[in-house]
Amino acid sequence: MKYFISFLIVSFFCCTSHLICAQQLVVTSGATASNSMGSLSYSIGQIATSSVSNQAGAMIEGLNQPYIIEDVSVPNTVSLDCAVNIFPNPTSNNIRVQPDGCTDELIYTLYNMKGQMIITRSTSSGECTFFMGSLPSGGYMLKIKDSQNRENNYKIIKK
Repeated sequence: MKYFISFLIVSFFCCTSHLICAQQLVVTSGATASNSMGSLSYSIGQIATSSVSNQAGAMIEGLNQPYIIEDVSVPNTVSLDCAVNIFPNPTSNNIRVQPDGCTDELIYTLYNMKGQMIITRSTSSGECTFFMGSLPSGGYMLKIKDSQNRENNYKIIKK
């Protein structure tokens, strides 16, 4: 009986393996390269990996590349004098913004990639939370400005 159940389980997985769907990932870029030897599809910004190994060697598929919050301010503007933590980025619901060392009132403005203002807020406590659950997936820009017109801009990715 034990062997029969094992046989059924193995048979089930063998017969249904063609129905398994590929993983879906949020990636920032990628392409496909091909030549007479074969083809290779790759993407940048994957957050999943898997590995395959045999007697001939081993291969790690995918990347485990962290997303980096980078300031994308325009040159010749004066930047804020404080560090800003934005998390989680990428996000699917809320984004938290925690400036460290800012004493002025801050104005937060979230724009879509068309330059349309989506949300604007001001706070003197510094910390701010944006609900992005109802916004479509894509890229957004967060502008943080203080009372002296110093500003920083950050890329936000909505899954």
